[in-house]
Amino acid sequence: MAEDDDSVVSVSDVNGTEIFISTYNGIGLRYLLDEVGVTGVKSAGVKGIGLKDDHVVSASIFSGDDQFVCVITEKSTGKRVRMSEFERTSRGRKGIQLIRDVKTNPYRILKTFVSDKCDFTIKVGNDLDVIKSTSLPIMDRYSTGSNIVKGNISDVIS
Repeated sequence: MAEDDDSVVSVSDVNGTEIFISTYNGIGLRYLLDEVGVTGVKSAGVKGIGLKDDHVVSASIFSGDDQFVCVITEKSTGKRVRMSEFERTSRGRKGIQLIRDVKTNPYRILKTFVSDKCDFTIKVGNDLDVIKSTSLPIMDRYSTGSNIVKGNISDVIS
């Protein structure tokens, strides 16, 4: 059932075989698109990821292990993680860690997207900067990323 505070975080063409969902607190979940059933007119959708005190920030449809998950945080850090580091599981599960959990000063995910090469735009204050995803360093799931701009990123458009 739709709640009053529900919102759409991603819309995309069905151009792939898998889904990757990421959350604000740094959890990622990868599963097959076939697990999402076609719904009727009165249905409320399907549960994509199990959440507790968290919310979804991004969802991407893709195909294959040769892709990268590009991660942008609220602390203006970014990284690319090989999709092969994320084991395919089932829809509705909790997911696995996408970024190291720093207890005293946590990194929160602003946006993720799945791509091998693309440009994306970041908004810092009133300025818009275009960045190539290939300029983000390739790191493992547990790293916090490296600084990509000075200032606080308020939005990312892929």
